[in-house]
Amino acid sequence: MCARFTITLDLEDIADLYGVSVTDIRHTPAGTHPYAHRTDARHNIGPRDLITIVQRNHHHQTQLNRVWWDFTPTRQPRPDRTWHNAVSEKARDTQGVGRIYRSALRHSRCLIPFQGFYEWQRQLTGPKQPWCIRPTNHARHHAFAGITSRWTDRQGNTIEGATLFTTRANSLMSWIHNEKPRMPVILDPDRQAQWLSPDLDDPDTAAELLQPLPDHTLEAWPVARRLNNPRTDHAACATPTGDTLNQPPTDDTATRTLFD
Repeated sequence: MCARFTITLDLEDIADLYGVSVTDIRHTPAGTHPYAHRTDARHNIGPRDLITIVQRNHHHQTQLNRVWWDFTPTRQPRPDRTWHNAVSEKARDTQGVGRIYRSALRHSRCLIPFQGFYEWQRQLTGPKQPWCIRPTNHARHHAFAGITSRWTDRQGNTIEGATLFTTRANSLMSWIHNEKPRMPVILDPDRQAQWLSPDLDDPDTAAELLQPLPDHTLEAWPVARRLNNPRTDHAACATPTGDTLNQPPTDDTATRTLFD
């Protein structure tokens, strides 16, 4: 799954990328959250943090919104049982969780801009090794495919949130995320336009966009375990501690026999 990511663009930079005025950005009430008023670069964003999303409003205009990284189904009795990932394969189901996904795919799709994300690789011995991963094409802006939720309690207090879809892993991500090979659904600018298009109102058609990136389109490098602490949020989180890869190594003594 995907439980941490980084976005080194500030809010104004993101607004420029998507042609949105900063004055039009919506902010979810954040209370006492430690990062409530931070709109600068973030290097270690985790679940239940505030994130910036891109979505279409009811007038089909693009806007930015600041919401919680968590999806709370409308009929959930309490907001403490939330999802920070959505499983793409369930988006074709018409019962249970799948029905919730399909409704969101029809009415509340969003983009979650990012520049890199982190996953942990299980080792044959010792603690897991964190890796930083990003698309190899740095010149283009990428985003996770997401959906939003709006949950209101009996007192009328509303929590707005979003989650990102995960899908089956490509070869590099299967090697890194070797316990449960998954990866986030990453959309390039062309597919982002499709994802946000008001003409896309069929959940099955939207679900067809929830595909993994092809092999050799991601690069990854190991980083220090300081990243494990969600309160650690500075540029050193993504500093390489080893070589950058864009495919699984042919000689992997650390993890090769993990599941033999």
